[in-house]
Amino acid sequence: MTAFYGDNRMEPIANIGDLVSVREHGMRIFEVIGFSHEYQIDAENVFEEIYYDLMCVSTAGFVMADQSSVNVVESAGGKPVEYLPKMERSEPRIEAEPIIDDLLDELRDALELREMFGDHEDDEKEDRKIALKVCEVKAKLKERILNE
Repeated sequence: MTAFYGDNRMEPIANIGDLVSVREHGMRIFEVIGFSHEYQIDAENVFEEIYYDLMCVSTAGFVMADQSSVNVVESAGGKPVEYLPKMERSEPRIEAEPIIDDLLDELRDALELREMFGDHEDDEKEDRKIALKVCEVKAKLKERILNE
């Protein structure tokens, strides 16, 4: 905690939307999604702290950090802080094809249906819809793995 006396108040160094780095997290870059300004007063001291709620731009993980461990990399307006080299902000990749995890989930669902009901969705027609679904998902999964 940072002690202060009189009107010597702390000011936030980062605003919502700014890109920052955190000392304890190496080269990872975080976006400020919120911050809190806290005062603690007891019989002998008055303390002030600023905490930042951060979201990692690469993993979307959440972190909370105090002001002393935060360094501003880029302001929300897109203008880099003067003492740091200009950083490019990459746009997230949008995949048109389903990712492997989605295909594995779909395969698990189809295999569970086959286990519960057999290969046919309608026993009278013997349409083999469930068996065909399993084969279709396996083929998509195999193609996706080979393309990576």
